[in-house]
Amino acid sequence: MVSNRTQVRREEILEAAIEQFTVRGIAGIRAADVAKSLGVSNGLIFYHFESKDQLIAEAFAFVVDHGLQALRAIVKDDQPVLGRMGRALSLYGPDDEVTGWRIWVDGWSAAQRNDALRETIVRLNDSWEDAFLELVLDGIKAGVFRIADPEAAVVGIIGILDGAAVQAVVRGGSDRMRRLRRAAARAVVDSLGLNDADRAALMESMVQAA
Repeated sequence: MVSNRTQVRREEILEAAIEQFTVRGIAGIRAADVAKSLGVSNGLIFYHFESKDQLIAEAFAFVVDHGLQALRAIVKDDQPVLGRMGRALSLYGPDDEVTGWRIWVDGWSAAQRNDALRETIVRLNDSWEDAFLELVLDGIKAGVFRIADPEAAVVGIIGILDGAAVQAVVRGGSDRMRRLRRAAARAVVDSLGLNDADRAALMESMVQAA
């Protein structure tokens, strides 16, 4: 059984690795840099993590899991489904800072050469899609969403938002980027099969968030 002190040290290593993400990028991180930032030996890093790739994968999961937990809390909330969907889309979609999305985009790039990270990202992406699917199914059951193929709708929504996020990371908060995000919001809203009033309400909430 892992002692409490050992568990704390493991989390400290993950937090230090995340700090290195912002300094060096995920692909450029080195175990030696993480160890140096903590004032410990390389050996301690590899006592907890069998490889640098595993450290990167676990640090990535550690930093993005907060958003996933927030999404799951929204899905389980007792608020009407349209309000929950608006909150979920605002949580997922990029804001002007795109801080969290910089890590995702960096992770997608680094995962091409890091199998552990790729497997982690696929697992996390699937978890996000599963949470959105549960929300969409709630909306169909409530008669708010009229969707023939909910799984395809969720894949489409995630794809639209991911594409907008990548553009936001590159373009920042430009006027052109804001127009692109509004176009993405319209595409997402249109995919849910809403009545006119609900469509207008959800669109307004997404445009305000953008």
